[in-house]
Amino acid sequence: KLAALNRTEKQLKTLQKLHVTMQKNLYDTPRYVSANIEFHQIIADASKNPFLAEALKELNPQLRLYMGDTTLIAHRHKQSVKQHQTIIEALEKRDPSATSRAMSRHLGSVEQHTGDTTSSE
Repeated sequence: KLAALNRTEKQLKTLQKLHVTMQKNLYDTPRYVSANIEFHQIIADASKNPFLAEALKELNPQLRLYMGDTTLIAHRHKQSVKQHQTIIEALEKRDPSATSRAMSRHLGSVEQHTGDTTSSE
Protein backbone atom coordinates (compact mmCIF):
# COMPACT_ATOMS: atom_id res chain seq x y z
CA LYS A 1 0.00 0.00 0.00
CA LEU A 2 2.72 2.46 0.96
CA ALA A 3 4.59 1.94 -2.31
CA ALA A 4 1.50 3.05 -4.25
CA LEU A 5 1.34 6.26 -2.26
CA ASN A 6 5.05 7.02 -2.05
CA ARG A 7 6.57 5.77 -5.31
CA THR A 8 8.29 8.25 -7.57
CA GLU A 9 7.97 8.51 -11.33
CA LYS A 10 11.60 7.40 -11.59
CA GLN A 11 10.86 4.27 -9.56
CA LEU A 12 7.81 3.53 -11.71
CA LYS A 13 9.81 3.90 -14.93
CA THR A 14 12.54 1.65 -13.53
CA LEU A 15 9.94 -0.98 -12.63
CA GLN A 16 8.56 -0.81 -16.17
CA LYS A 17 12.05 -1.25 -17.65
CA LEU A 18 12.78 -4.17 -15.34
CA HIS A 19 9.48 -5.74 -16.35
CA VAL A 20 10.52 -5.55 -20.00
CA THR A 21 13.89 -7.05 -19.09
CA MET A 22 12.16 -9.96 -17.38
CA GLN A 23 9.85 -10.50 -20.37
CA LYS A 24 12.83 -10.57 -22.74
CA ASN A 25 14.84 -12.92 -20.52
CA LEU A 26 12.32 -15.58 -19.54
CA TYR A 27 14.86 -18.30 -20.27
CA ASP A 28 18.01 -16.46 -19.25
CA THR A 29 17.82 -17.25 -15.57
CA PRO A 30 20.64 -15.00 -14.27
CA ARG A 31 19.28 -11.91 -16.05
CA TYR A 32 15.70 -12.70 -15.14
CA VAL A 33 16.54 -13.25 -11.47
CA SER A 34 18.61 -10.06 -11.25
CA ALA A 35 15.78 -7.99 -12.72
CA ASN A 36 13.24 -9.72 -10.47
CA ILE A 37 15.24 -9.02 -7.32
CA GLU A 38 15.72 -5.39 -8.30
CA PHE A 39 11.99 -5.12 -9.10
CA HIS A 40 11.03 -6.21 -5.60
CA GLN A 41 13.70 -4.05 -3.97
CA ILE A 42 12.41 -0.95 -5.73
CA ILE A 43 8.90 -1.64 -4.47
CA ALA A 44 10.24 -2.08 -0.93
CA ASP A 45 12.24 1.15 -1.26
CA ALA A 46 9.19 2.96 -2.63
CA SER A 47 7.23 2.02 0.48
CA LYS A 48 9.55 4.29 2.44
CA ASN A 49 9.51 1.64 5.15
CA PRO A 50 13.19 1.38 6.10
CA PHE A 51 12.68 -1.91 7.96
CA LEU A 52 11.11 -3.57 4.91
CA ALA A 53 13.70 -2.19 2.50
CA GLU A 54 16.62 -3.27 4.69
CA ALA A 55 15.13 -6.69 5.45
CA LEU A 56 14.73 -7.38 1.73
CA LYS A 57 18.30 -6.25 1.05
CA GLU A 58 19.49 -8.75 3.65
CA LEU A 59 17.43 -11.53 2.06
CA ASN A 60 18.40 -10.81 -1.54
CA PRO A 61 21.42 -13.17 -1.68
CA GLN A 62 19.27 -16.07 -0.46
CA LEU A 63 16.44 -15.07 -2.79
CA ARG A 64 18.89 -15.04 -5.71
CA LEU A 65 19.82 -18.67 -4.99
CA TYR A 66 16.23 -19.76 -4.49
CA MET A 67 14.88 -17.95 -7.56
CA GLY A 68 17.56 -19.44 -9.76
CA ASP A 69 16.53 -22.93 -8.70
CA THR A 70 12.76 -22.45 -8.89
CA THR A 71 12.85 -20.55 -12.16
CA LEU A 72 14.63 -23.46 -13.81
CA ILE A 73 12.47 -26.11 -12.16
CA ALA A 74 8.96 -24.86 -12.79
CA HIS A 75 9.22 -21.99 -15.26
CA ARG A 76 7.28 -19.93 -12.75
CA HIS A 77 8.71 -16.79 -14.31
CA LYS A 78 5.89 -16.55 -16.88
CA GLN A 79 3.32 -16.37 -14.11
CA SER A 80 5.42 -13.86 -12.21
CA VAL A 81 5.71 -11.59 -15.24
CA LYS A 82 1.91 -11.47 -15.53
CA GLN A 83 1.60 -10.74 -11.82
CA HIS A 84 4.25 -8.04 -12.02
CA GLN A 85 2.24 -6.32 -14.77
CA THR A 86 -0.77 -6.18 -12.45
CA ILE A 87 1.39 -4.73 -9.69
CA ILE A 88 2.78 -2.06 -12.03
CA GLU A 89 -0.72 -1.10 -13.18
CA ALA A 90 -1.84 -0.64 -9.57
CA LEU A 91 1.26 1.42 -8.78
CA GLU A 92 0.69 3.58 -11.87
CA LYS A 93 -2.80 4.41 -10.56
CA ARG A 94 -1.41 5.03 -7.06
CA ASP A 95 -4.11 2.67 -5.84
CA PRO A 96 -3.10 1.28 -2.42
CA SER A 97 -5.87 -1.34 -2.30
CA ALA A 98 -5.18 -2.68 -5.80
CA THR A 99 -1.45 -2.70 -5.10
CA SER A 100 -1.97 -4.61 -1.87
CA ARG A 101 -4.23 -7.16 -3.58
CA ALA A 102 -1.78 -7.63 -6.47
CA MET A 103 1.18 -8.07 -4.13
CA SER A 104 -0.77 -10.47 -1.92
CA ARG A 105 -1.72 -12.60 -4.92
CA HIS A 106 1.86 -12.58 -6.17
CA LEU A 107 3.40 -13.47 -2.82
CA GLY A 108 0.70 -16.07 -2.23
CA SER A 109 1.52 -17.81 -5.48
CA VAL A 110 5.23 -17.65 -4.64
CA GLU A 111 4.46 -19.21 -1.26
CA GLN A 112 2.33 -21.90 -2.90
CA HIS A 113 5.08 -22.62 -5.42
CA THR A 114 7.65 -22.78 -2.64
CA GLY A 115 5.57 -25.45 -0.94
CA ASP A 116 5.24 -27.32 -4.23
CA THR A 117 8.99 -27.39 -4.84
CA THR A 118 9.99 -28.22 -1.28
CA SER A 119 7.42 -30.99 -0.95
CA SER A 120 8.67 -32.63 -4.16
CA GLU A 121 12.27 -32.84 -2.90
